[in-house]
Formats: sequence, structure tokens, C-alpha cells
Amino acid sequence: MEWLKCGVRTSVSPPPVVFIHGTFHGAWCWEQHWLEHFSKAGLEAHAISLRGTSGSPADQTSVKITEHVADLKAFVAEALGPGAPPPAIVGHSFASATVLKYLEAGGAASGIALICGVPPSGNGPMTMRFVRRNLGQAWSILRGFAFKTATREPDVARRLFFDEETPASTIDPLLPRLAADSKSA
Repeated sequence: MEWLKCGVRTSVSPPPVVFIHGTFHGAWCWEQHWLEHFSKAGLEAHAISLRGTSGSPADQTSVKITEHVADLKAFVAEALGPGAPPPAIVGHSFASATVLKYLEAGGAASGIALICGVPPSGNGPMTMRFVRRNLGQAWSILRGFAFKTATREPDVARRLFFDEETPASTIDPLLPRLAADSKSA
């Protein structure tokens, strides 16, 4: 499994922070701003690439959430090491479901933060709410994720992952990363 680390743990450090990416992303999405920020605040920070992303490739074309939970458990046990305090875990989007399932399976955490989280019921009910509220937005989401146009079309990637102000010069170089990290999605 690929993971990135920033900062060093000492005997008096607070628990390490582990960042987990959402769909079409890998550990790289936390590197530039988040890991550095937390490290400067005196925290040991990690970002992991879940199985099926370019940083942690998988042979299969789809990966079960139980496999992502196993990856997180292995990371906590092996990379953080015995005796380390349970980490604070930050899950974005689909990783929120992974974090909840990790806790449900007995995984330990000193705290969690779920950002734009997929609910425990999964994407189905949420998708139906989008369809009822705004068919155009629902189509855009379906097209971007199911048909993976967010990996090829900067405007779709902008609508799904960035804000309207994000310049093409920021988005264009990330499209290959989104494509590489969507192979098992």
C-alpha cells in the first residue's frame, strides 16, 4: 500500500492523523496542503492510497469496502506500529463509509472527521434524492462517475471535485491522476 507521511511522532505527540481519499483519488490529494499543514502544527500526518488506486493497484476491476477496511486496519497495525495511540482518521467522500465500517469492525480511532461523507446506506438513496431534486445535476454526477468523464473532461472534473474558480492549469495535470485512480471504481 502506498502512503505518504509528514511530521514525526514523539513520546508527547498527540495521536497521528490518517487521511483517506474518496473516489478517483489517492494519497496524493492530501499531500500539497493537508499533510504539510498538520505537520507544521506538530502532528504526524499520513495519507494512504486505498487498494485499486494507482498508488495501491489491484488486479480486480472492483474493490469491496471490506478490502478497504482491511487495508486501513493493516496500515494502522503495521505502519503506525504497536504502542502507537489510535489515530485520528479523516475520511473524504466514499472513504467516510470505509472509516465507519472500520470502526464497526472493531478498529480503533482517537477521533474521526468525515468530510462530504457517503452515508452508511451507500450512494443509492443519496442518488435518488439528487434525481428528484435536480435531474441535470444527477445526470452530471452519473456521467462524471459511472462513465468516468471526470477523468477526461476538465469541466466535469471541475464541477465534481473543484470550485468554479479553479483554473484549467490546475485541473488539466490532475486528469491523468483521476483516471489512474478510477480503474477499480
